[in-house]
Formats: sequence, structure tokens, C-alpha cells
Amino acid sequence: MSYWAAETSTIKHFFLFQDYGAPYPFNPHGFWSKDLTAEEGVTGTLKAVNVKGFTGMMSELQVLRYLLHSGRAMEELNLYVSGEGGGNGDTREFYMGRAQQVLQFNKASRNLNIAVL
Repeated sequence: MSYWAAETSTIKHFFLFQDYGAPYPFNPHGFWSKDLTAEEGVTGTLKAVNVKGFTGMMSELQVLRYLLHSGRAMEELNLYVSGEGGGNGDTREFYMGRAQQVLQFNKASRNLNIAVL
């Protein structure tokens, strides 16, 4: 059986196709809210996740909720909050507030340390 066996994953915030629309109806909230079966690589081997440019967008929060809920082996989550302002007048302080939400998520690992940087 092959699976994702990374111990550390780095997620960078960027927009590849800002105006992209899925060719089919897609609800990201509904997708990440389903009872997804976690891959063994997420549950058993993923130890550290670094999120660079964190802004607390709904998609970021949903992926992090999934990783924290499923990642039994996770030891470290580092949220590097974006220093750039958003198009809606969002500020670093706003993003820091969103990062605090992540601290409240259910966690599968008792050994998890979360740093907001």
C-alpha cells in the first residue's frame, strides 16, 4: 500500500488562478465538512505543518480543521501570519484573530504544539 509519508508539509498561500471557477458545482465547506476518510500519511506520519502567509480564509481554516482532527502523529503546527493587507482592508491583526480560531479546533494529537508567528 502506498500513501503520503511526509513528516513535514509546508503550505504557502498564493493565488494561482484568481478568477478560476470549477467546471462543476463545488462547495468547499461541504466537502471539508463531510466525514472524510483520512489517508494513513495524514493520520500516522505527518508530524509538522507550516502554513506560510496565513490569512484565515475559510479554505485555510477548513483544511487545518481536517488536518488537526485527523493527524494523530502531529507534533507541530506553525502559522506564519501574512504581513500583507488584504483587498478588503484586512490587517495582520485581523489575521492573528483568525489564527486564534485554529487553537480552538479539536485535535487528534495530545502532543501537538501550535505556534502563531
